[in-house]
Amino acid sequence: MRYKCSMKFNNLKGIIRISCMIINSYIIIDLYVILYLAYQVLSKQVI
Repeated sequence: MRYKCSMKFNNLKGIIRISCMIINSYIIIDLYVILYLAYQVLSKQVI
């Protein structure tokens, strides 16, 4: 699929790519937070 894209389309693709990267990083941060909270809860139950 090779089309001559206009600058607007290329900019839009770049923005979508950046927003996807930001969303992915937020998902990773959320996973770390959930794991940390789960660890805190488990450690409190064990003690």
